[in-house]
Formats: sequence, structure tokens, C-alpha cells
Amino acid sequence: MADGAWHPVSHEMEGRLEGNRARSVARSGRDELGWGRRQVEVAGQLGGVFANAGAWEWNGRTRGVCFRQVDGGLERVAAYHERRQRG
Repeated sequence: MADGAWHPVSHEMEGRLEGNRARSVARSGRDELGWGRRQVEVAGQLGGVFANAGAWEWNGRTRGVCFRQVDGGLERVAAYHERRQRG
């Protein structure tokens, strides 16, 4: 994600996105983090959390969802989580 490019949520979408050779969030989780199938299925939710926290940006689509990193630190994600816990 650190390359600033748009990354589709799932690897099934990669072939449909013309000119986008960026790795998907799901595939990166599987290949780089060792996620199993169930963990890969939550890639979209993970993207939503990071986008709401301000660390990632969402392309605004409901089909062909993509995310890109806009803030390299996890401080925003931690602060978002703390705010949500406080209610």
C-alpha cells in the first residue's frame, strides 16, 4: 500500500481493472501476511476501517472498490480505534 497507487480489494477484481497492476489488499494479506481464506474475506472491512481512520483513501465506488494509502503511520488508526471504544 505504501506506493500510493490504488489497490483493489480482491484479486478477482484485478483483471477487471484496466491498467491497474497493483496488488490487491486480499492478495497482499494472503501472500505477505499469511492470511487464510477467512481473513482474506475481511479485506474490504479492513480497508473501510483504515479509510475511516484517515490512513487510506477509498475510491468511492460500491463495485470495483479500491484503496490507497494516504498516511503511512498507524497513529491515525490507533486514535480512531480509541475514539470508537470511548463511544
